[in-house]
Amino acid sequence: MASCGVGNAQTRHILCFMFVAGFIFIFMVRVNLNLTIVGMVKPITNLNGTQELLDRGNSSTNTSEYNENIQGEFEWNEFQQGLILGSFFYGYMTSQIPGGRISEIYGMKPVFGLSVLLNGLLAICIPFCARIHWILLFIIRILQGLAQGVTFPALSASVAKWVPINERARFLALTAQGCSVGPVIALPLCGWILTTWGWPAVFYITGSMAVAFYGLWQYFVYNTPQEHPRISPEEKKYLEDNLQESHTNELVPFPWKEAMTSAQFWLGAAAHVGSDWGFHTFYTYGPKYIKDALQFDISQSAILSSLPFLCQYISATLVGILADKLVMNYNVSIRHVRKVSVFFSHCMPGMLVIVLTLIGDYVNLSVVVLTLAVTMLGFLSTGHYQNPIDIAPNFAGSLTGVANSLGSLGGILCTTIAGTSLQNYGSPKGWHVTFYVAASVYAATSIPFIIWAESKELPWNNPTKENVELKIMAREENDVDAETKLLDKTQHNS
Repeated sequence: MASCGVGNAQTRHILCFMFVAGFIFIFMVRVNLNLTIVGMVKPITNLNGTQELLDRGNSSTNTSEYNENIQGEFEWNEFQQGLILGSFFYGYMTSQIPGGRISEIYGMKPVFGLSVLLNGLLAICIPFCARIHWILLFIIRILQGLAQGVTFPALSASVAKWVPINERARFLALTAQGCSVGPVIALPLCGWILTTWGWPAVFYITGSMAVAFYGLWQYFVYNTPQEHPRISPEEKKYLEDNLQESHTNELVPFPWKEAMTSAQFWLGAAAHVGSDWGFHTFYTYGPKYIKDALQFDISQSAILSSLPFLCQYISATLVGILADKLVMNYNVSIRHVRKVSVFFSHCMPGMLVIVLTLIGDYVNLSVVVLTLAVTMLGFLSTGHYQNPIDIAPNFAGSLTGVANSLGSLGGILCTTIAGTSLQNYGSPKGWHVTFYVAASVYAATSIPFIIWAESKELPWNNPTKENVELKIMAREENDVDAETKLLDKTQHNS
């Protein structure tokens, strides 16, 4: 990131690192079930009574060693597994909007920190609940989603207060891609723990790591530069001078009418639905596809499932640096950066999943194509993810919450469709249906953004001077009349 002349260990860089670490631990406890479930469930047979397998062409790997060493404990069918894997998104969708507003009011520190802590504690409870009934596991995953739903709104709220506009692409690319590093670490780790100590240990270990992180977050992170006790005067002044002028630290009412009738917001929200649909298709069902459809054993599946997310992290980091340089050094417009990024993050994976349906017998090539598709998701952080910050930085947390809430519908629907398709059609037809639907959603949600998105600040981002003055008066003088005037004016404008 750009230097302000005060050394390398600047507080916003530490904040970036803490967000990366936080997302790693959050996604470790989020992804652990996606792989571990293949070791929790007994092999499923199709209507003819034989285990469903896909012809693997010239590959010689078999799953007999895995099946002999790890015996599934539960008899959950594909539909039940789909419900369990998708249950996370019911909670995740619910907490997005309040999470954004709470982050704007109380700050991102308590919101993000408690999310990590609660997710770790709930992960530790999974083995106990799963052995009682799968419905309890379903509920635990909903609660984990409820706790995690606030994380991206909290990140967006912090960016507007901590990161100058010329550093935001890199900051978001680095922090948000902790979501990729989480699976990169978690999938091989979970595979090793599963084969060494059994599936319950996966949840005990990853959950405990998330709980331990909470203490570090509390010490190193603060809501704003003004609150941070260890920030240097030079960096504090640098941030005050370079943060976007349209951002205000005053708490102002969220302009629901203007936001919900904004075409620019809905273009970004639609793109968010598409990206979440595709991401969660890869993220939730990728390990299962590699294990069941391509028939790799559990150790190979763990490594191969993590490879695409490692490539995504690398691509996101490079794309973030490139985007900042194009904007600052070559006068490329932010609008063009956003549009090109959405093309690569949506259209390219959509085409590649269609290719997957055509090369199913070529296992190694299928892994390469799957990896390329996920690698393209590295463009997400320089595309529509920044739309709320572009159009209304004062309300970035709330807008991200709304967009993420809608995007969570993609997580619910894609896992439900995948589970139902696999239950009804088996392999490979069930996988083909899953990939065709994902490609269609990618196209439908990205093309409008590419054509019409403007990626510029909208007028309703700025509160009127009169509103701000009334708010300050009410706060400083405890002026009931001023508060009443502000409320009346807000209701009138709505």
